[in-house]
Amino acid sequence: MGAPQERSILGELQSFASDVARKAAAHLDDVEVWVTRLDQVAFAIENRTLAPELKLGRLQVGLRGLKGSKLAVAATTSFAVDENVSALKAAVPVARPTRLARFSPLRLDPTTRAFDEGVARLLREPRALQSLAVDVRDRALAEAEKRPEVDSLVGRVAAQTRWRVIATKEGGGAALESMTVVSAEANSARAEREVFRVWPADETSVRDVGARAVRALPPKAVAPVDWEIEAGTEVLALCDPEVVESFFRYPAHDHFLASSLEAGLASHEPGEALADPRLRLVDTGRPNELARDFDDELCARGETVLLDRGRFGAYVTSRQSAMETGLPETGNGVRRPILAEDDNEAPVRDTLLGLAMDPGERPTAELMRAADRVIVVRSLLGIHGADRARTAFSATVADGLAVVRGKVAGRLAPGRWNVSGRVLPGDGEPGLLQAAEPGRELTFTGSALLPHLLVRLTVS
Repeated sequence: MGAPQERSILGELQSFASDVARKAAAHLDDVEVWVTRLDQVAFAIENRTLAPELKLGRLQVGLRGLKGSKLAVAATTSFAVDENVSALKAAVPVARPTRLARFSPLRLDPTTRAFDEGVARLLREPRALQSLAVDVRDRALAEAEKRPEVDSLVGRVAAQTRWRVIATKEGGGAALESMTVVSAEANSARAEREVFRVWPADETSVRDVGARAVRALPPKAVAPVDWEIEAGTEVLALCDPEVVESFFRYPAHDHFLASSLEAGLASHEPGEALADPRLRLVDTGRPNELARDFDDELCARGETVLLDRGRFGAYVTSRQSAMETGLPETGNGVRRPILAEDDNEAPVRDTLLGLAMDPGERPTAELMRAADRVIVVRSLLGIHGADRARTAFSATVADGLAVVRGKVAGRLAPGRWNVSGRVLPGDGEPGLLQAAEPGRELTFTGSALLPHLLVRLTVS
C-alpha cells in the first residue's frame, strides 16, 4: 500500500465523518463526529524470540450532539453511517446540560505534516520491520556474549500510522500521522529507546539500540547505603527527558489546565515565579516532531507559554473551559481516557499536548559533573500515582546511573532507590523546578521535545 492509498483512506474517513454529521444534523442542532483509525505492526523481542503484533484497521468513532442546551454523547466502532446516526439519536433522551452552544465551524485542509514515507514503509512492509527487529536483537545478543552478567533482553520494534478526522455541521479537519518506536532493555535495568517521526538517513543508531542498552549496563549496582545516604537526604539528580516529561504529565499536569481553576485545584497568576529563570516551557504543535494542527474539538492548536523565564505563563483550555473561565481557546481539548475508558468513550478534557522546553547552555555531559556525586534518573515507577494537588510524588527508580566525578560508577540498584519531590512550590514548600538547569541537547520522546534536567530530589 503506497502513500497515495494512505491518503485515499484519509479521504474515505473524511467522507464517512461528513455523511454522519450531515445525517445526524437533521435531528440535532449541531453534531461533532470524531474518527480515528490505527494501523500498527510490531515485533516484541524476548531474548532470541520475536513475537509479531498486528493491529490493522482499528476504528473508533466518538459522537457528540447538541439539542437545545443539552449534550448527547455516543461511541461506536462501526463504519456504517446509519449505525452511528442511530447511536447518537439514542443518546438524546439521556443528554446532559451543557454551556456549549455549537461545535467548531473551523474548516482545515487535510494535513500530512506528521506523516513520513520512510516510517510508513515499515508498516506496509512487515518483512522490513521484522528485519529491523532481527538486527536490533542480534546486535544486542552479540554484545551480551561479551557480558556474562547480562541474562535477559527484551525490546520492541513498532511502526504505526494513525488517521484523525473530525467533522461538525459546518467544519472539518483531517490529519495523517506516522511514528516508529525502537526500544530495548537489558536485565530489566538498562533501557534505550528511539522515537522517529521521520526515518533517519543513517540507520546505524536505530539498529544499535539493543547493543547500546547492553554496553551501557554497568556491572556494579550501587545502593543508597553504599554512598552512606540516609532517608531524607537530598541528592543532585540528572533527570532523563522522559522523566522530565512525566513531571508535567502527572504531578504538575493539572496546574496548567483552565479546568483546574473551576475545580479550585490551580490558582497561579501570570508572572508568578514557579521555576528557575532558565526554564521556558511551551505547549505547542508547531515543530514537525510535535505536529498537530487541531485538537479533538477541531480547534486550531496555538503555542501556549506555560513557563517563561521560570514564571507562570498561561493556562491551556478546551472550548468548555475557555467558555467557563473567559480565557482564550488554545486547542487543548482532548478525548483523554481515565481508567478503563476507551478514547472514543472519553469526554473531552483539558490536556497538555506537545511539550517543548528551551535548551540550556551546558551540555548534558557537563551537568553530570556538576557535583562529586550525581544520580542519573532514567525511569521512575509509580509517578502516575502522584499527589496532583500538591504536585508531589514518591517513586522508585527503575533505571538509573550512579556517577562519581563525571564517570559512571555503577547502575542504581533496582528497587533500592526511592526518590520524592514536589514539582511546583506551594503551601510554603519549595518546588524542584525552582533550582533546575536544563541541558543543551533536546530529545524527542514521542510527545515532547525536552532536555535533561538537573534537579534536587530527596531519597525517601
